[in-house]
Amino acid sequence: IISAGVAATNSHISSSIQNGNNDTGQSISTTTTNKKDSEPNISTHYPEDKRIAFDEDSSMSNFVPGSEIENNRDYINEVAFLGKLDPELSLINNSIAPQLKNKGIDCYDHSGKKMDLYLLGYTALDYVSSSMTSLPEFKDYLEDRQSSQKQLLGYRAGFQLKYLTESGLYLKAGIEYGAIRERFEYRKTSETDTILPNQLIEINIDLNGDTTLVYGNAPVKIIEMKNWKVANSYTSIGTHMLAGYQIEKGHFVYGIEAGIQYNMRFKFDGLVLNEKLEPFNSTEYFKSNTSLSIMAGVNTGYKLNNNWTLTASLDYRGNLENINSSQNLVDQKNNNLGLSVGLELKI
Repeated sequence: IISAGVAATNSHISSSIQNGNNDTGQSISTTTTNKKDSEPNISTHYPEDKRIAFDEDSSMSNFVPGSEIENNRDYINEVAFLGKLDPELSLINNSIAPQLKNKGIDCYDHSGKKMDLYLLGYTALDYVSSSMTSLPEFKDYLEDRQSSQKQLLGYRAGFQLKYLTESGLYLKAGIEYGAIRERFEYRKTSETDTILPNQLIEINIDLNGDTTLVYGNAPVKIIEMKNWKVANSYTSIGTHMLAGYQIEKGHFVYGIEAGIQYNMRFKFDGLVLNEKLEPFNSTEYFKSNTSLSIMAGVNTGYKLNNNWTLTASLDYRGNLENINSSQNLVDQKNNNLGLSVGLELKI
């Protein structure tokens, strides 16, 4: 028993140890009675060629205090005593039935660290800042473009799948729809000098108060003002990847993250000024996709229960490349600072 490293318990076990025919042809059978007959027996079988010797000198002296074997000293002494009843009883050919006292035994967990999967749905409002630049020779045109385009609040909505490790590190993958709103407001003033007939040239009033109006051909200046007020929009669909770290404090969760977004579809709808300072709608001025953007943010959450968490996030997004095409004389990039709220489900 000692050589095989079998851990037993302090309870008295009912065991039946029976040896096969020995060298003299005799059959030896020894039985110990359990103090609790109601406890079930568990049989452990050993190969016939595995000899287990009971040595009186090595019985209890080397047991570590508090160990499983030391705590079950009485049971092991019983079994060792059986081996001393007869020198021939040194081989256990049949079975030993130990009844374990401690039902739960700690084993190494080979399943690896715990990892959780979450699904997050969110919506956001964005403050948008548009950066516009041009070559020096188009400075006046750039100023007219900047004065005619006013950024409004944008909005976003999407879903994210989060893979959280036990250490707090996580990865996110998501898809998102977004829209940047803009007001195009422009007033065009034109002046024209011409000569028109039947123009009031002179008014004469005499002493009696009689009035004479003189009409004829006369030069006139015509001032014309035309106004445009149109809502522009830049809509996009993109996928993103984020890496982050989070910690939990009671019901609250705090995190920080960064990553990239790839824009799959980009569309402009509205009016802009062309080189002649005339408003027109041209999708050719902007790309059909804007490639990569950088993302970064901080977030917090409140756990409603074990499965649902209410989240809030403050994040930044910025275009790495211009959103305009080569036909557009103004290079434009958008930078978003957004506040989002969402609901996260533990899958």
